[in-house]
Amino acid sequence: MNATNDAESQSGAEIIAAISGAYFARYAALGESAMETAAGLTETMAALRRFVEGRAAITIQLRGPGDPLADGERTVAAVAALGQEFPQARLALTSMGFAATEFAGPLAQAGLDGFLQEISAPDADNMATVYRWIRPGKKTMALAKAAQLAFAAQAEAVAAFRAAGVAVAGYCRIFPGTNDENMPEIAARAAELGLARLYVEPDLRDAVSGVGSAVIARAKAACEGRIAMEIVNSFPCPNAVSATSTSPWAAGRSSERDKVAVASGDGMSVDTHLGQAQEFLIYGPREDGLICLLGRRQAPQAGGGDDRWRRLATTLRDCFLVLVSAAGQRPRHELAAQGIQVVVSDEEISGLVDAVYGGDKKKKKH
Repeated sequence: MNATNDAESQSGAEIIAAISGAYFARYAALGESAMETAAGLTETMAALRRFVEGRAAITIQLRGPGDPLADGERTVAAVAALGQEFPQARLALTSMGFAATEFAGPLAQAGLDGFLQEISAPDADNMATVYRWIRPGKKTMALAKAAQLAFAAQAEAVAAFRAAGVAVAGYCRIFPGTNDENMPEIAARAAELGLARLYVEPDLRDAVSGVGSAVIARAKAACEGRIAMEIVNSFPCPNAVSATSTSPWAAGRSSERDKVAVASGDGMSVDTHLGQAQEFLIYGPREDGLICLLGRRQAPQAGGGDDRWRRLATTLRDCFLVLVSAAGQRPRHELAAQGIQVVVSDEEISGLVDAVYGGDKKKKKH
């Protein structure tokens, strides 16, 4: 998904970098279990280096779990750092558009190439069904009023980024049963905003078999004759870094590091802070290739500063990922330096482990 040109789609690998944990809105269909925290820039850069190595042309797409413009200053700094580190990359971000008039110019100066305006509802009334809440600033307001502001912000954002010299396209996230029937109106809204291309991303994680193809077919029919459309799909999406062509967390996995550590108190969900974990559940492949719980490992005793995290890295020396409910920046940095990525979540272990291993948790090697 890239917004490098209003009229045509560019080739090259795409990488998603989640650098914002701040929210402007919450999708109603996702409930309250969506991941809240994005990876720090240091961890993001380290993971991106592994993806980018050897690639001549890439697009780095900045987006959730939050909204990049909800923490605009941080995003400007991230764009500048990414541009300096990866001069061959085209940089784009996806946003609802709040604060665009403030940050479009600085982002363009920092090196942003493309902006994708989110249009997941055709009007303010429908926004109230797509989103659980919308908070344009620091104060919570009635959903209906906030939706009106969000709808108005779309045109302002498109104009602001265009004036700053940034290419603009549209982005729509479809939730079957929530907004998929509104695709004709969403396509018309994108065209009304003067956009030449709309990227459509169906969220099919909870959809029954067969729904996905029907949703995609309706979306294509809705856009035909109105706007050029491209279907993209990168779910489940991590809160760190992912490549859409493979498992979200696969970059650090190797024959020496093929296991995942999980901080959990109940054994079913990721519910323990990294610093409070007394033990870790270890998941990985058995000899026959089946991904399952392999055992438990005791965490190092609290105290000792950075040495504690170096000891933990030794304990988890064959792990490429550790799943926790929260973590400080210092332990994230120390573990990343040892090749272990920290991912923050509050979801069930089974689904996350399945996603980590690319959906092959129940498959055996043949």
